[in-house]
Amino acid sequence: MTIGQGNSPSPKITPNKALGQNFLQDPRILQRLKEKIQLFACDYSFVLEIGPGMGALTKVLNPLFPHYHGLEKDTRFQEALSTLPIQVVWGDALREDWKTHSPCKTGMILGNLPYNISVPILLRWIHEYRATFPLALFMFQKEVGQRILAKPGSKDYGRLSILAQSTSRPSWVLDVPAGCFWPKPQIDSCVIQFQALAEPFPFALSPGLNLEHPDPEPSTSPGTDLGLELEILEEVVKHAFGQRRKMLKSSLKNFGARNLLNLEEWLKSAGISHQQRAETVTVGQYIQLAFSIKDFLIQGLSTQGARHVELS
Repeated sequence: MTIGQGNSPSPKITPNKALGQNFLQDPRILQRLKEKIQLFACDYSFVLEIGPGMGALTKVLNPLFPHYHGLEKDTRFQEALSTLPIQVVWGDALREDWKTHSPCKTGMILGNLPYNISVPILLRWIHEYRATFPLALFMFQKEVGQRILAKPGSKDYGRLSILAQSTSRPSWVLDVPAGCFWPKPQIDSCVIQFQALAEPFPFALSPGLNLEHPDPEPSTSPGTDLGLELEILEEVVKHAFGQRRKMLKSSLKNFGARNLLNLEEWLKSAGISHQQRAETVTVGQYIQLAFSIKDFLIQGLSTQGARHVELS
């Protein structure tokens, strides 16, 4: 909902409601973002900004990086962005290949995202671009930020929490009150930082790690492909939280319809009771569960090709 930006309302360009545009115009927020990003700028020579809009944030951050690119859908901003020393790719961030115009092997990505595409953008980063952009900073509506950072046992804990925390180390950067935008939205926003993990699912890959309190190391270099593990993890949490008030033995029975005899064994290997509910299982335990199911698929159905096995 916040793709366009401007230090003051433009007499020529007004926010496009269909694109979810609200222009970030508070100089204090822009300065705080600059101070935060300045801490990492020396590690990345390239940055990609999704939705530079009028260029308010771009003007503040551009001097920090040798290579600054923008990916913008709304061509009304051509005149404003043409005055800045950046390279702009005109296209949809949900369709364009973010790596196509990258001058470096790895970089940083950031975006003042429209609320209606913020989660799809995050999921795209998780699935396709963590290796290219190990550090990401995105704007979300505040309640989405709370879901991303939620811990087991809380009402906000769910699919988004697990996918974000299993592939990155997310952290709260700052709150952005609704009054910092024009026009003023009805809800507050926040900026969340994501540091890609050095290895995929490090909790499960390291025997003896405490599944309740895993402490993976972040990465400033490309990680490896998550592959089947992430595919299975997504299926597991989709089923688990699809009926979050039910015990796992019930909510996951459809997931393992052809493998009910193995369900309790998979849960046990991850330290999970079949009587637990989805919101009480830790990220580490969900990851270990995904690995147990992956091992079963590969060992028992390798002749069919594990990636082609129906997971639900």
